[in-house]
Amino acid sequence: DSMTPAQRDTLRSIIVRRAEQFHQALNPFRRGEANNHAWLQAFGLAESGIVLAGEHEAAAEWAEYVRQLYLGYFLSCLGQQGENNEGISYWGYGLGFVIGYADLMQAVCGIDLYQHPWLRQTARFPMYCAPPGAWAVSFADTGKPNHAVRGPDQTRWVRELALRTGDPYALWYAGEREPTGGLAPKPPVDLTPSIHYRHIGWAIFNTSLVDGSQGATVGFHSGRYFAGHQHPDQNSFVIHAYGEKLAIDGGYYDWYGSPHFKAYSMTTLAHNTLLVDGAGQAVCKPGADGRITAYFDSPSYGYTVGDAADPDVYEGRLSRFDRRLLFIKPGFVVVHDLVASAGKAARYDWMLHAVAPIQTEDSGNSFRLACPKAALRGRILAPQDAKLDVTTGFPVEPVDGYSTRPVPAEKYVPEWHLYVTPPQPSAKAEFLAAMQIQRLGEQPGPEATIEPIEAIGGHGVCIRVGDRTHLILSRKAGADGLLRGGGLETDGQAAAVELAQDGNLVRAMVVGAKRLLYHGWALLDADKPQDWSSDSSTRKG
Repeated sequence: DSMTPAQRDTLRSIIVRRAEQFHQALNPFRRGEANNHAWLQAFGLAESGIVLAGEHEAAAEWAEYVRQLYLGYFLSCLGQQGENNEGISYWGYGLGFVIGYADLMQAVCGIDLYQHPWLRQTARFPMYCAPPGAWAVSFADTGKPNHAVRGPDQTRWVRELALRTGDPYALWYAGEREPTGGLAPKPPVDLTPSIHYRHIGWAIFNTSLVDGSQGATVGFHSGRYFAGHQHPDQNSFVIHAYGEKLAIDGGYYDWYGSPHFKAYSMTTLAHNTLLVDGAGQAVCKPGADGRITAYFDSPSYGYTVGDAADPDVYEGRLSRFDRRLLFIKPGFVVVHDLVASAGKAARYDWMLHAVAPIQTEDSGNSFRLACPKAALRGRILAPQDAKLDVTTGFPVEPVDGYSTRPVPAEKYVPEWHLYVTPPQPSAKAEFLAAMQIQRLGEQPGPEATIEPIEAIGGHGVCIRVGDRTHLILSRKAGADGLLRGGGLETDGQAAAVELAQDGNLVRAMVVGAKRLLYHGWALLDADKPQDWSSDSSTRKG
């Protein structure tokens, strides 16, 4: 009301000109619905349409077109669980546009977009990715470095969403401890701490959503490629525990397209997966998709399988890449890879990246890295004669954000890289790595011993720690019939038991099985294959 007619005309013409540019960019829509650049442009177009309704002939058309984009493309492309394919940092960046548009629609049109399944649940995405005190799981461009985000994160947006959707757990995660806006915060002690984000192919196994500094997190990615901030890291994993980063998603997001970005962080080199003949996965390529083919979670165990055999992933070099990951909570991770080339024999490099020096011991094919509060100790059980090499540094050094300046010493985080390589190229290969997450600090946990055991139809592992023993079986490629070893017998794909010092069973699990026996004692006898744990409640997704 304080503007003169001339000023209003000038402002109107500016809005119209910019809105027409947005409309031209968005209509016809040329894909990219998972990219937040389109969300921002559409939000600006919607505001223009509503502000100029009744004053400009195309205004109503703009507003209606954006409504169709948000409902028909943007929100519907994001899944049903509140996930985001571009990770926790870009979740926060793009969410501001979505909340702005949703508030606009609610205030002006009376349309409550917060009832949409994705928008109603997305406040919990940071809670699962980055519990308080834990480092974030984020298989995408995240920060400087990419593993630098610690929970709780994005609390401004989490709080805004919590109040709009009535989510007491999100309100607690955002830091509120007293009722706010008529909503009482609630700690997530009664929520399942792990989650399988099916749409984006993330499996996140947390032992605590309340205090990540006292728990462990294992994250795994194998999913569709959607947009440009995703990394070429199909079948990769990360491990965080007790406030430390043990196996990281490497590199810096100094700026999009930087020399470091192109040479390292936006390549497979920076991730805990495989190289084939020294080459990684396709970068930013639609169709270079992985998929999670199995997911099972219980209070004691987490298990998932990723399939990265799509020819577009390794650009025709592989015909098979299955990665099975077993998390024996809270202290052990077993990774079993089944790999086959698409033709000739190939060299495979199994990679693990860390922010602490990695020490190896050739005699036992073992490795160790230690941070102040936790260590990761592992043994490569297959191939038995693999070569372990460790390097440090980057192919190209990162810079200090949008500049050419080196990263200041106080901000620089070095990385160490473990490469596990079979002695000669082959058409098929299997890797089996068993790792202990060892708590250090004032009350350190005991070191485990990891040994192979003889098995029929698969690989067998025996892990001893303190007065407990874990036996694990995982089926080899092409092996039919019963899987046997260490007294275990099953028709499933993988199995594990924990035994007390007196030999009594503490817990057990099996996947894809009708039967599981231990020294003839039937732990599972079912009519059809199932994923099973001895826990009183099991969770499958």
